[in-house]
Amino acid sequence: MTAVSAGPSRVIGMIQGIDGPLAPAAVGAVLAAETLVRPAATPTGNIGQAASVSAFERAPVTMGILGRLLLGATNRDDRSLSEADAEAALRAIPAGDALPLVVVLADPVTGVAADPAVLRRLARTTGVALVWGVSAGGSPGDPAVPDPASPDQALPDPAPGHTAAMLPEVPDAAGIVGAIAPGDVDGVAAAARAAAQAGLPLALGPASSLEELAAALASARAAGLSGARILVTGPTPLIAAPGVGVDPARLDALIDLLVASGAWLCVDDLGRIPTVRTVVSDHDVAGAILRCVARGLGDRIVLSVGIRNKHRLTAFGGNGLEFLAEQYLPYLGMLGITEPVRRGLAGANAARLLSRIEGGAA
Repeated sequence: MTAVSAGPSRVIGMIQGIDGPLAPAAVGAVLAAETLVRPAATPTGNIGQAASVSAFERAPVTMGILGRLLLGATNRDDRSLSEADAEAALRAIPAGDALPLVVVLADPVTGVAADPAVLRRLARTTGVALVWGVSAGGSPGDPAVPDPASPDQALPDPAPGHTAAMLPEVPDAAGIVGAIAPGDVDGVAAAARAAAQAGLPLALGPASSLEELAAALASARAAGLSGARILVTGPTPLIAAPGVGVDPARLDALIDLLVASGAWLCVDDLGRIPTVRTVVSDHDVAGAILRCVARGLGDRIVLSVGIRNKHRLTAFGGNGLEFLAEQYLPYLGMLGITEPVRRGLAGANAARLLSRIEGGAA
């Protein structure tokens, strides 16, 4: 099945895929915030650490070292996702009766966008529609810092340092702007203006606090972008409480902020194999989704797996991109999610968010 039209130009009411406009009605399951392809970090020396630690950092990822990776051991190969990795992961997504779609955001840590030529090859070889997210940023291999997006692990990643204020005019092939670091309010404003001009949604990367997220949302809206065109990603650390899982008060504070701003929520980082370091389980997140639905956000929630580490792919022992369709959506149904809400979470909500509009005020 194909829903790609001729030509790269953006069309009002259509989703901008990497190969051209897509009819929202033709889109099925959607993963709304993936990285998909990630270059390897620059090798580091072994000064100040045991040779065995350095050797593990340089070892290729195999299923045999999955346990150590789950417990936070640093491995350079684990922080990379090759084109071949991405192709295998995309082929595992159930096709169903409609076109599966994956939104490939710029890396939330580095701000580096995926290579559009690579995405075009992947879309054509796998039959999965891809939406390209653009941002501005540094280059892979900058100094390693902890990844703030995972509540369980602090795996080193390339350092931030990008600024969306450098964002050029949005390319015609792009279907979303972001992910943009919410701590850079000036960059958020610049990205919001670019998104509004292009009629595209804006994705915010994981925020370090509700206060930081509130400031980013205010900056984007002041720049002329409606809250209804803003996607908040990486919410789990904002609602996590050690020993508790999801803190009900923090969850309600996040919901209050989303309701007041009109913004959308992307529940991502799903399908992680639980360990003793797990703070918020997928079951906890399911309860949070039910709470969001009960408070009227069911039509503004999208889902994603959020894979940025190789060990989370099926080929290396993880649950892969197929986790949502094969396991999590059925599980939400078991917990009482109604069929209309389930269809929205599966892809219908995301198709509405991604549809291009005229300007950013709608």
